[in-house]
Amino acid sequence: MKERNKENKLTDNIINSGWVKIPIGNIIIFEYGKGLISTKRNRIGNVPVFGSNGIVGFHSSALVNNPCLIIGRKGAAGAVHISNVPCWPIDTTYYVIPPTGINLIFLFYFLSELNLNCLDKSTAIPGLNRNDVYSISIPIPPINEQNRIVEKIEELFTKLDAGVAALEKVRAQLKRYRQAVLKAAFSGQLTSEWRKKYSNVGAGSSRPKESHILDAQGGATTTPFGGPLQNNNMPDLPAGWEWKNGKNIFDFITSGSRGWAKYYSDTGPIFLRMGNLDHNSISLDLRNIQHVLLPKGIEGIRTKVEANDILISITADVGMIALIPENFDEAYINQHIALCRPKKEVFQKYVAWYLVCQEGGLKQFQNMRRGATKIGLGLDDIRMINIPLTEKEEQNQIVSEIECRFSVADEVGKTVDNALKQAKRLRQSILKMAFEGKLVPQDPKDEPAEKLLERIRIEKQKLAKKGKK
Repeated sequence: MKERNKENKLTDNIINSGWVKIPIGNIIIFEYGKGLISTKRNRIGNVPVFGSNGIVGFHSSALVNNPCLIIGRKGAAGAVHISNVPCWPIDTTYYVIPPTGINLIFLFYFLSELNLNCLDKSTAIPGLNRNDVYSISIPIPPINEQNRIVEKIEELFTKLDAGVAALEKVRAQLKRYRQAVLKAAFSGQLTSEWRKKYSNVGAGSSRPKESHILDAQGGATTTPFGGPLQNNNMPDLPAGWEWKNGKNIFDFITSGSRGWAKYYSDTGPIFLRMGNLDHNSISLDLRNIQHVLLPKGIEGIRTKVEANDILISITADVGMIALIPENFDEAYINQHIALCRPKKEVFQKYVAWYLVCQEGGLKQFQNMRRGATKIGLGLDDIRMINIPLTEKEEQNQIVSEIECRFSVADEVGKTVDNALKQAKRLRQSILKMAFEGKLVPQDPKDEPAEKLLERIRIEKQKLAKKGKK
């Protein structure tokens, strides 16, 4: 069994008179849902069908006609949902109809905060045994106080949700801002003033007039990044800029190694996978890395990364990017990634940021995707991608302008993330106060919970007698 780290924390510090702590099984029953496969459902009905994860469809008739809670029994074990309308909980769930005197929403919040998934004893499919829940104590306030607690929780949560929505809006705006910066960068807008300043410099300027590089066939050329452009239907560029193909930008393009799962290890070189790349950054995401024991032969040499290599995802979610930093550990790539090694005459960060741009490299990659069953890119697609080039000094300036703006956006993003974490903690704090009796004032005129529980006990006895007849 997983550690039940919240078992009684919600009820440890109750100080209010008129409250009672009692095992959940003494007041409510977790009833089993009933199977209803999708082919048996009347899809034009408006009765929600609940599985462990929530609503999974609709039907024309209900299994439960009262407002109830639905608790995941298999799969998303312990997940708690609420239905205020007639519904059909299927056989992977329990459902709970609270007795008179127990506020449904009060019970919902309490069970949601218990982390019932921590009671899972299964080794394969997650499952919840209702008897484990029955032994947990629940705090029962007077019914009027339950109603006041629910009203206060929902008042505070409404304000908190509005704050969270505003923060999420800022997060979305930051994402759009970053893409706007990239779009401005590769249309020449970010460096328009820079070009004016250096457009008529004298012979002593450090600004290069021409680059000497290798063309696609390896021959020397004095035309920067020579070679025909395959697709002329590209946006106009500032004077002095030109569109060039990937085959003129990269010295070396290859895909990663297949069948290396048998070499996986807890130690050894890093084996980079698609999860280590991102659509919104050129940095590697190393929160989850795989190591390998290197196989013998030339295959390892071919797929070994070097500093300033650009990695591109080429299957499924194509166009995710990462730039290998200086002094990076020994690492190799799997078959879902292409390794692209830019020519030394190109500023590698400039190319990487262009490939991240939604209106730039990413849009081209997604337009190139093909495959009936497995969508992906070929290495020739990377060779044919169009990249806007300017002199290397301006490339450096563009990267500087991008990263200066992104550093400010990153700080704002960290502030937003911290505020969202604080909002989550505040939500938990509100519920903790609620179930400790500290959220709303008591009313001495309220009927004590003991009397409420006595009525529930008598009601259960009557139902039990009816069941025996």
